[in-house]
Amino acid sequence: MISVIKFLERYFSKTRARILICLILMSVGFTNSEIRSKLGLDYKSLKKYRTALEKEEIGVLFSNGGARRQSELEPYSEVIKKDFEEKPAATLRAASERIKKLTGKSLSLTRLCVFLKKKG
Repeated sequence: MISVIKFLERYFSKTRARILICLILMSVGFTNSEIRSKLGLDYKSLKKYRTALEKEEIGVLFSNGGARRQSELEPYSEVIKKDFEEKPAATLRAASERIKKLTGKSLSLTRLCVFLKKKG
């Protein structure tokens, strides 16, 4: 199973490769719990994929053109960048606290780390 996913990831994003595999498994009769254990998908995603498959509307799963959801902090990125250039944060937790003071937004440390890495 993993080698098929790796093969598809050469041509598609990781998410799209998993959607394709999931749809194939659903179409040959695998249950949601079997697919969850094999692919590590959450229940909400599986429900969405199965609904699209049943309604024959698979195209909607691929219609966003690969666009990712924008971070809640994106509108504040310039303010955050300016503040951190003046005084860099020593730890991720300190960065989280400063960003919460600046924006009023609070993200998990993992999501905050991803946001900060993307912003450099």
